[in-house]
Order: sequence, then structure tokens, then C-alpha cells
Amino acid sequence: MGDDVIDGSFGRDTLTGGKGNDVVDGSFGNDTYIFSLGDGQDVFKDSVYYSVFELTSKYSSLEDRINFTDINSFDVHAKQVGDDLILTFNESNDQITIEDQFSRSYSTTTYIEEHGIEYFTFSDGVEWNIDDLIVHSLSGTEADDTIYGFNRADTVNAGLGNDIVYGESGEDVIHGGAGNDSLYGGDDNDQIFGDSGHDSIHGGLGDDQLYGGEGNDTIKGGYGHDMLDGGAGDDTLISFDDIYDTSGKTLIGGTGNDTIYGSFGNDTYHFNLGDGQDHIIATRKEQAYSNFAATNDTLIFGEGISVEDLSFERHGEDMVIQVGNGGDSITVENWFLSYTDHFLVNNFQFSDGTSLTVADINKLVVQLGTNVGEQIVGSENDDRISGLGGDDQLFGLGGNDTINGGEGSDYVDGGSGNDNLVGGVGNDTLRGNSGDDTLVGGLGDDGYLIYAGDGHDTLDVGDGGVDNLFLQDINFAELTFSQDGDDLLILIGDGVSQSIRVLNHFVGGEFALDHLKSADGRWLSTIDINDLMNVDPDPTPDPDPTPDPDPTPDPDPTPDPDPTPNVGGDDVIVGTDNGDIIFGGVGNDKLTGGKGDDVLFGGAGNDVFWFAKGDGQDVIEISTGVNVIEFAEDISWQDVAQNLSKYGDDLILKIAGGPDQVTISDFFIYGANVLSDFKFSDGSNLSPAQIFGAFGLPVPNAKPSTSTETIFGDLDDNTINGTDGNDVLNGQNGNDTLVGGLGNDILIGGLGNDTFVLSKGDGQDVVNASGGGTDTILFKSGISFNDIASSLMRMGDDLILGSGDSQVTISNFFLGGDYAVDNFVFESGGKLNAAQIFGAYGLTLPDVEESDQSLKLPDQRAFAQVIKGNGSNQGLFGSSDDELLLGEGGDDVLSGGAGNDTLIGGSGNDNYLFTLGDGQDVIINQHSDTESVDILSFGTEITSSQVSVSRLNDNLVLHIDGTDDQVTVQDYFVSNGDNIHSLDSIVFADGNTWSVDDVSQMVSLSKTLSSEVNGVSEAASLDQSFNLLVQSYAAFDGEADSDLSNIKGDHMNVLPIVERY
Repeated sequence: MGDDVIDGSFGRDTLTGGKGNDVVDGSFGNDTYIFSLGDGQDVFKDSVYYSVFELTSKYSSLEDRINFTDINSFDVHAKQVGDDLILTFNESNDQITIEDQFSRSYSTTTYIEEHGIEYFTFSDGVEWNIDDLIVHSLSGTEADDTIYGFNRADTVNAGLGNDIVYGESGEDVIHGGAGNDSLYGGDDNDQIFGDSGHDSIHGGLGDDQLYGGEGNDTIKGGYGHDMLDGGAGDDTLISFDDIYDTSGKTLIGGTGNDTIYGSFGNDTYHFNLGDGQDHIIATRKEQAYSNFAATNDTLIFGEGISVEDLSFERHGEDMVIQVGNGGDSITVENWFLSYTDHFLVNNFQFSDGTSLTVADINKLVVQLGTNVGEQIVGSENDDRISGLGGDDQLFGLGGNDTINGGEGSDYVDGGSGNDNLVGGVGNDTLRGNSGDDTLVGGLGDDGYLIYAGDGHDTLDVGDGGVDNLFLQDINFAELTFSQDGDDLLILIGDGVSQSIRVLNHFVGGEFALDHLKSADGRWLSTIDINDLMNVDPDPTPDPDPTPDPDPTPDPDPTPDPDPTPNVGGDDVIVGTDNGDIIFGGVGNDKLTGGKGDDVLFGGAGNDVFWFAKGDGQDVIEISTGVNVIEFAEDISWQDVAQNLSKYGDDLILKIAGGPDQVTISDFFIYGANVLSDFKFSDGSNLSPAQIFGAFGLPVPNAKPSTSTETIFGDLDDNTINGTDGNDVLNGQNGNDTLVGGLGNDILIGGLGNDTFVLSKGDGQDVVNASGGGTDTILFKSGISFNDIASSLMRMGDDLILGSGDSQVTISNFFLGGDYAVDNFVFESGGKLNAAQIFGAYGLTLPDVEESDQSLKLPDQRAFAQVIKGNGSNQGLFGSSDDELLLGEGGDDVLSGGAGNDTLIGGSGNDNYLFTLGDGQDVIINQHSDTESVDILSFGTEITSSQVSVSRLNDNLVLHIDGTDDQVTVQDYFVSNGDNIHSLDSIVFADGNTWSVDDVSQMVSLSKTLSSEVNGVSEAASLDQSFNLLVQSYAAFDGEADSDLSNIKGDHMNVLPIVERY
């Protein structure tokens, strides 16, 4: 008992320390140590140094052992601490420390140095030798173990706990087990498994295989061809960063979001489906040495990933590879740092045998912006750029680029090459530049910029919004329009080197191009474009052809002169609170759009445009003369000057503090010749020179032109012959014969039973038969029944007959009714009718009532302008010129202004305005909509007592006493089924309102009074009749609202069609 010190010295000793913490030294000889439970914590020493002579003379070998009297082998745990062996026992505090058990033995031919005990015998009959002991010493416990391997091929199982394992030399196999372990392979080719937990693994020398397993592991290779596999979790894989180690690594991130560092050798990266979002640093930025060659790395994709599954994006200098399953990605850091190739992964390989080089990959890369506005500039290669959010400026430069603006109002320029540009969501501006480009506007109001020499471009405007095509340096005379399937094809010059194709334009709706503007100021709407089909526009039209001599001349040798419109007058025109179209015409005019999004045409003369806060988003169109815009007191110089912007050739003045803005069309083409000054109420001004200077541009000297011409027949039965060019023939009223002749002609029959004559080789003509009547196409000899019957083609609602240079398109034929040509007659024999053609397509001719007498439009040559609405709710305001206002559909407000105007509201709830001095206007109110309500509203200076009522044939004539002013409502008293010509009410500013019955009674009363008054003129009698009637209507409380702000007009922001002759 007690803490003893026992020294066995020489001989075969049996040593028992007994209880207590003893030190027992067996020294030289084959010693046996006895140990039992309860003997305490002993220290055994068995290191000897002796000569070979001593060994051979006394012993054949040294074999020391420990006998455990009551301890089983499975209750013993062996642990190496330094060179010592520590043995502990289950359910006991006993311990044996064997000093220098693992110290290296040493021998020569003369001397031997040896340490340790060779055998361990247990009470259960098991005996361990040195090898058994090593195996047991390399097994961990549930605690935090530190385990040292041996200079041999060890197998280590660290077990539970946060263990530290040193493999030392030899080809070791190390398992960290559970816990956050630190595992070191040491020398030679080791296999290390982190298993579960957040492990730190170091390969050391040799070709090691390092597996992280579960958890967020850090794995570092060393010298040699190592394989690093992160396994599950967000791992960090670090190749050995010694520049002289060029052996190359195999790097597998595994599942999770891993960070992987390459080496100075040729590395191979692996990526499989579900591997997460990995980050590859092929070479650290500070180690991209210019005097060392770049490596040649490879990225291998596993099963289920093909080239088609990948998208390549540029984020700053990094490349991000998105994998198509939606969650996986690879970021290659500094890929786009162009001063070196050190950062590249040179080869991408796929399981199907395909591969990509760096050049291949760069063609597929999309450069990504952010959600704020920025400028992104591509390269001379094939770039892919996406702006994402914000108002971006995106430039492709060279190459065949793919650019997507994303959200926001973007400017997208493809540069040279065949580019694919997409504006995305927002009001975008797209310029393809040189090359054959495809431009897709996307959602929003988009502008397309085309310059001479830009190549063969394709436009897709089908995602809605107002889409405008701006021809920057291409004049209208250089254009040829045609239809190719559902597409609009515009040839520039001869079309060999440049053209524009608008996809699905003739499908209509959101697919149609809304406006086209040429460099010389021509502005075309969708309807204008469609009306110009197959026309080669010529700003100088051919003179009217000389008619064939008539063998029976008219008794009156002096023909009626062509009607000439009255023009001129200084107008002051104020719009409504809705979206108006206001035309100043000839004269020095002042135009105020008022609230709503208005379009203002100043016309010829020195005009003033007035704008105040709350007036909406107005457009000022081309005007000649010295014109100015004046801003109200609530708009300062700073409110305008700080928000100048350029959209194509238009100047946009955004008013600070709200959504108001003014767009000056073509300002950057004509400058001061459109607007010479911008004036503010405090006396300050903004000049065109200042504005051009703000954009770094010179002030142009070009002058706008406001003229356009077409060829009309008169109101009789005409035969109109075209020229050998591309003509537009309009028969107007009457039973006309239209002969287009050579060229691609547009033939508009108008009212009456019209005949369109077509011969072989006449070109590709378009027939518009919508004016009503029974219309016929006559095919001259050379075009047979079989030629036409075998070549019928339907394109949308159009019917196309024939082909090549003998083709005719009948617009909207398949809508039936007045749109359909009724008969097709062949001079060589045979005929077809509309019902037969409908039947050839399995259709029935719609049961649409055709007009037996179409709307009698006046001779359009009699007007300075024809102002057309677009079918929406609009205000149309004329000038002092003689004008024709066509409301088309919608709830319209029509005011001709001064001059002798004709106002045609069309369908919808229309309000005709007439004020003192407005001249002698004609209202044509024919429509078949029994639900609509149409009214005539007189201005504040005209009371009900000043208006004389009379009937002239079927027309209602309203004369303003003491003036030359009057309003004629054409066919007011005609009763023709559902065709309605009358007005529902006539409203005066004094509160009186006349209904249809009221007007009928007045007309009847005026006739009675006229018959009772002898010697008094009819006009005087009418005046007296009004004096008798005033009192009876003075107390009448009209229900019609003459307040223009209540007129319906929710969608009045679309530009009109303005035709000038």
C-alpha cells in the first residue's frame, strides 16, 4: 500500500505496485507487471539501453508484458499522449501510464535502445501485442480526443466529441465521426472522412482524398493530386496555394453553398444537380502572377445537366451560371477581368459528351444590371445584357448581342451586328444600329429609332402600349409599304440593303404599329399606314391624267372649278377637360388644351400654345411660323429646365412636382422652326439654343412641311385612271369606275355602286369597298376565272386574289356587309360572288344589312384639313379654316371653329359645339345606334331667342339672327328605319333645351304663321314665330348638360389622323 517506487533492474522480474500511485521500472529483462482493479494510477517504465552482447548472452529477445488479474480486454481504453501510452478502465479511476511506449526504438550493430511493453494479457483470456495496442490506441471515445497516428498505414476512428487526429506518415484512413473535428493526414496518400459535424480537414503531403461529409467543413489540400469533396453543407475547399505545386486538384463542392479555391495546377471542378450555389475562385486576385502561365481548368457537370439547362450572367466582373432547375448556380469570381486568363475555367464538360470553351461561354453570357438605373456597355463580342430594374442605358457595341432592358424606361442600343433587343416593362427606346436586328418593345409606350443603313430590322410591338417608329434620317419619299402575310413590310429605297418588318401588324390591336414618323416630318397613324399599302409615296404627285375626249361634249364648255377651301383667321381655342385634338389652321392662333392629354396642331402662322399645371400630358405637333409656348404663373423656369429629356427627335418638358408634361414633336429636327421661344410669367425664357446646348447638339435649320396630297374624283359618277406609278384613287360619292393601272395602287370606292378594273400586270393593288353600295371587281382579259378561283387566300379579315404582279387585296372583306365586294366578273367569261367565296372557306356571308345609300360625305377637296378621331372618346377642335371633322366611334366633342365646317360624329354620344362667328356649319349625324344621345350645344353668346328654325328639304336649318352664322343638320327629318339623323336635344347657355318634338312643333308653327301673315316675308314670319315661342320655353329646365367637363372622355390620349390637302 502507498505510493511506491519499484526498480526491477536486470532479470526476469515480476513487479506488482499494489494499491497506491506507484512508479514501476522493469528496466532490463523480460519483465511481468501485475495490475488489478483498485491499484491506483501507476506509471510503468520499460526503456533500456544495452549491448548486443548482453542480449545474446542472456536472452534471445526482450518480451515484457502486463497481466491484468481481474480486468477484461473490452473494459480497457488505450490512448497515445505524446510518446506515452495511457490505459484507462471502465467504471474505475485506475490508470496506467507507460512512459515512452511509442518512442522510436534505435539499434546499431553494437547497441540497442528499446522502449515499451510488448504484450498485454487480460482476465478474459485475450492478449494484445504491439499491433493490437496501436489499433486500440487509434479509436476515440465519447470525449474530445487527441489521436496520433504512427509512421505506418493507420486506421483512425475518432468517434464522438470534437477530436483532433494526426495521421503522421503512412497511407492513413481517418474518420472524424460525430463532432467538430480537426483532422490532419500528414505525409503519404491519406483518406480522411470528416463524417458529421463542422470539420477542418488538412491533407498534407501526398495524393489525398478528403471528404467533408455532413456539416459546414473546411477542407485544405496540400502537395499532390488531391481530391477534395465537401459533401453536404456550406463548405470551403482550399487547394494548396503554393505556386510551385502544379499538380492540380479535383474539387467537388457537393450539396450546399460552397466556396472553392483552385490551385496553381490544372484543376477539375465537379457540379451535380442539387449542389446549391457554389463560388469558384480559380486563382486568387493577388496571386495572378504575370510571369506564371494561367492554368487550364475544367468544370464537369453531372447527369441531368446539359448546355441547354444553363444560363450565363455577368455580375460586375463575375460570371454567374444559373442551372435550369431553379436553385443551383455557380459563380466564377473575376471571370471578366480581362488583363489575365488566370481567373477562367477553360472547359465545361457535360455527361452527354458535349463541351464548351471560354469563347463558347462568352457568347452565352448575359450581363446583369441592378434594380436602379445604370449604364452597361458590352464588348465587341456577342454580348447578352439584362438591365433588370431602373431606367438603364444599355449598349451592345460589336457582335450579335441580346439585350433586355427589364423594368424601367430604358435606352437600348445594339451597336453593330445582328442584335436581339427587348425593351421589357416600361417606356423604352430601342435602336438596332447597323446589322439585321430584332426589336421587341415589350409592355409600355416604346419608340424605335431607325437610321439609314441600319440593315433589315424586325419589330415586334405586340405587348401593348403606344409604339412609335422614328425614321431619323430617312424621308417619307424613300419608303415603300406592303403586306407580307400578317406583317407590315417597309422597304427603304429599293429594299435591297434596308427594310423594316413589323410582325403581325395586320392582326391589328396591340400588334399594330401606332405611328411612324419620317425625317421630313410626316407622321402616320395605323390607319394612315394601312391606307398606304403598296404605295411608293411621292411628295410630288403626278398631275391628274388627261381624260379621254367625249364625242358628245357638255353644252357648257366651261367645267366647274375644283372646290377651294376658305382658310385663314386668328383663332383662340380652348379645349375641354378631356383629351382633345385642336387644330389652329392658317392664322396666328392661341391654343389651350386645358386639362386632359391633348394634341395641338398650330398649323401655318405665328401660334401661341398655353400650358398650366394640371393640364396633363400634351403634344404639340408640327407648325410653321414663329411659334412660342407660354407657361402659366404656377410653372417656373426651374420647373421646366431641370427636367428636359429627348425621346427620339421629340423634346419632352416634364413639369416638376407632378405628372404634367409637354412633348414638342420633331423639335430636334426643326428646332426654332417648330418653337422659337419658351416663355414664363416672370419674364424669363428658355431658348432653343439653350436646349440644344444642354444636349450638346447644334441647332438645326430644317423647316417643316405641313402638306400632303391625294387624288380624288368629284361627287358625280367618275372614271378615274391612275398612272404607271403607285396611286391612291378615291372615288368619293357616285357610281365610280377606278382603274389603277400599273403600280401598287389603293382604290377607294366611296359611296355608290363602284367598279374596280384590274388587268394582268397591274401590280399589287388594295381595294377599299367600305363606302357601301353594290361593288364589282372587273378582271380584264389576261386574268381568267381559274387564275383567281385557284388562288384565293385569306389573311386576317382581308381577301387576297391572284399573286405576283397581278394581285388584289380586298380590305376587311370577311367582315361582310359594306366591306365585301359583291361581284367578281371576268371579261374572258365567268363570275363569282361574295357568298361563294365565303362558302369556299366554310363560312356564311354575315347577315349584315348593307347600306342602300351610304353616308353622303362631302367633297373632301373642299376642306383645308380633314381631322379624324380614332374611335375613342375625344374632343376635335377645328380652326378658322374650312374643315371636315370625323369623330368616328366614341363619345366625341366636335367644334369646327370659325369657317364653314362639316361635322360628322359617327356612333357614340356626340356633342356638337357652335359659338358666335363659327360660320355656316353642316352636321351629318347619321348612325344606327338607338341608345346614343347626340346634342348640339350653343355658346354663351347665343340664346334660344336668337335662333330661327326652318326646314329646307329634309334638313334642319338653325340661323343665328343678325349674323351670317347658321347650322344645318343634314337629313334631320329623314325617317329611315334605324338610321337616325336627328339630334336628341339642342342646348342653350340660357338654360333652355329643345327636344326633337320641340323642334318639330317650332317648324310646324313657323309654317302656320307664315301662311297667316300677308305681305310679310317667310324669314320675318320665322322671326315672329320665335318671339311667340320664347315665352313658352323660357321656363323649360333642360336635362342635357352643356358643361363640357362632364362629357365622357376617359381614353382620349391617342394621336389623331390629320389629313391635309
